Amino acid sequence: PSPPPPSPSPPDTASVNGDPHIKLPEGGEADLKGEDGVFYNLVSAPGFSFSMMTSITSFMLPRPLLVHGSFFTQASCLARGHSGKTYAILGNANEVGFEVLDQRDGTLLARHHGVWQEWSDDGVMARVKQATTYVRANGWEVNVTRRPIYNLVSGPSSWRYDMQLRKLDGTAFEAEFGRASRSCFPHGIIGQAFDGDGIGVSGKLDDYNAAFHAPLKVLTTTAQAEGAIEGESAQYKMEGGPLSANFAYSRFDKAKGDVCAPRDVKKLSGAKVASGPRKDEVASTTEKMDEALAAAPL
Repeated sequence: PSPPPPSPSPPDTASVNGDPHIKLPEGGEADLKGEDGVFYNLVSAPGFSFSMMTSITSFMLPRPLLVHGSFFTQASCLARGHSGKTYAILGNANEVGFEVLDQRDGTLLARHHGVWQEWSDDGVMARVKQATTYVRANGWEVNVTRRPIYNLVSGPSSWRYDMQLRKLDGTAFEAEFGRASRSCFPHGIIGQAFDGDGIGVSGKLDDYNAAFHAPLKVLTTTAQAEGAIEGESAQYKMEGGPLSANFAYSRFDKAKGDVCAPRDVKKLSGAKVASGPRKDEVASTTEKMDEALAAAPL
C-alpha cells in the first residue's frame, strides 16, 4: 500500500490543564481522569515518548463544589539521542527541577533542582526556568508547568502539572533538534490527533455545570477521553512505568523513515469539527479548576 500523505510542515500544538482537561490539535478536547498512580502516554513518536502520572485528588471549587477528580503530578519524557542511547527526563510537580536517567538501567546521569537549570547532551535538551520545565528532542517539544492545587481536601500531592506539546517543524529549534517524522504519524492520547487532516475530534467531558446546580454540590469525575481516542484509556497505560516506552500504540522504536498510518477518524465516536489547516497548533492540558476560579465572583 502507498504511504499516508505527509503531515503539514507548520508546527502543531496541544495542551493539558488542571483536573486533566485536554486541548487537542485541530479543535478537539476531552477530559481524562485516569487511575491513581498510573502513567499514561500522551505522545509517542520515533525516538520520543512523553507520559504523565494521574493522582486521584479531592478539592473544592468556588461556588462551592466538592470535586473528586485527579491531576497530573509526575512526568516522564524518553528521548533517543544521536548515539542511540535513550535518556529519561523525570519531573515531580512537588519539586522545581528534573532528573536525567539512563533508560536502560535507571542510572542517575544528572539532577537539576531549582530555577534556571539546563542539561544538554547527544541531541537532547532539558531546561527549567521558573515553574516550567522544557524538553526538546527528535522534532518535538514538551513543557510542564507546576501549579499549586488550591483548596486541597485529600490527595498525595499539593502541586500539579499543566502541559503543552508541539512539533518543532518550522520553528527556530528545528535546526538543532530536527523535524517530526513525515511518514510515521505519532500516537498516544494526544499524539494521535497530530494527523494533519484538519478534523478536530472531541471526547467525553465531565459536566461541571450540572454539578454546580445539583443539590449536593459534589462531582466525581469519570471521563476517560472516550470518543477522542482509538481504543480505550487502559491501552495507553505505560506497561513498565515511567522508564518504559511500551504501550499498545507505541511508535518509540520506529525510525523516522518508517511508515506508521494515522488513526482512523471514522472509527472515533466523538463530535467532529472541520478546523481546516492550522499553522500553530499546540496541544495542552488545563485544569477545570483554573476555569472555575477565573469565573468565580470576586
